[in-house]
Amino acid sequence: MPHLVRWNEELGDFGLAMIGFHVQDAPADEVKMKSEALGITFPVLQGGDVPKSKKEGIPRMFVFGPDGELLLEGRPAEAEQAVRTAVGKALVKAAGIKDPHSSLKKIVEDLQAGKPPVATVAKVLPLAKSADPKLKEQASALAAALQAGGNKRLQEARDGQKDDPISSYDSAVRLAANFKGTPISQQAGELSNKLRSEKRVAADLRARPMLETIKKLDLAMAPGLKATESVTPEFKKAFSAQLKQMTNQLAQLNRTYADTRAAKEASAIAAKYEVK
Repeated sequence: MPHLVRWNEELGDFGLAMIGFHVQDAPADEVKMKSEALGITFPVLQGGDVPKSKKEGIPRMFVFGPDGELLLEGRPAEAEQAVRTAVGKALVKAAGIKDPHSSLKKIVEDLQAGKPPVATVAKVLPLAKSADPKLKEQASALAAALQAGGNKRLQEARDGQKDDPISSYDSAVRLAANFKGTPISQQAGELSNKLRSEKRVAADLRARPMLETIKKLDLAMAPGLKATESVTPEFKKAFSAQLKQMTNQLAQLNRTYADTRAAKEASAIAAKYEVK
């Protein structure tokens, strides 16, 4: 699962749309809490099926192109190249480039081969200022395609900074990293620096290390909880040290940063273990 989260964070601003399907009949609140604990930000739906799937166990991953064509069905470990290639080809297609200029050819080929688009933006922008009309036109079109998602997310972050400054801050930080060396990165960096001093954001950032500790404890205890299906005396005995640490961390978190998003997320995780 961590690699899926990483792909989503890296490629989500370049056109990757990721959806998860839970097919093991766990309660919705449990799926939600587990998703949050794993850092999943893409939608996870209850149930789901793909017609004509081989259905050869889980986890199973399907990669579709922008036209809906099934490009790959298999294990997540087998899918990364297909995901990256699909994103790169879609970006080139969106730019309308069929016969790339010689100065742009290697960049286009690398994108279509699945090289990270993150590193491509800064290479393309200078070419968009070329005196060569064909190169300027193609580079400008590719730069626009590469930055379209980032510009949209940046505007969403700006629009949401008053009502949800924490989400806006997180988006701005990701954009600043994903579009390094571009105007988007500069503008996102300015926005994140501004929001960092906002009271709700500052408090949540200070609370996050304690939330991360609780998430690690959750991952350590979750297999045992799944085996017993409830917090039994045996479970409490087996995980007494972890439960004590979680109790202490949650108490400190609620005492110091009770109104933060991090504290609410930590409380939801701890509730599974009857820790309050």
